Amino acid sequence: MEEEKKITKIVINKDDELTDIVTAILDSQNERIVLTFAEETDLLISPINLKVLLETADESEKLLVAQIIKNPTGLRNAKLAGISTIDVPSFPTEDIWEKEEINYANRINPPKQKTTPKVEAVVEKQEDTPNISDFQKRIDSAIVC
Repeated sequence: MEEEKKITKIVINKDDELTDIVTAILDSQNERIVLTFAEETDLLISPINLKVLLETADESEKLLVAQIIKNPTGLRNAKLAGISTIDVPSFPTEDIWEKEEINYANRINPPKQKTTPKVEAVVEKQEDTPNISDFQKRIDSAIVC
């Protein structure tokens, strides 16, 4: 029989700062963490904040699920950041944790993609335009691509 995995629940209030939550993730002794956004908080305004939290969990080899209730903007931003979310007051089910394990594995070791050779465009030098700056050449080459 598999040992039951313990979950750390971090409740985030409107006064909590990003650094407070990062510290709480790092201090957690459990492999699974649920971030519960109990109140409106500025942390849900931007996916960048949520991405920082996800990267912190990844670096410390922990699984992270955000519990965001009645906040569609927060759910959208969490999705943009790549965080698994739930919008119900109960704990995540085992299925959600299994999906997060797969997402974590893909973030740590992304699947190899076919690489296509990069084709560089050749910009022909025009003889009738005197002294084109490097900046203008870069603009012209960017437009050609």
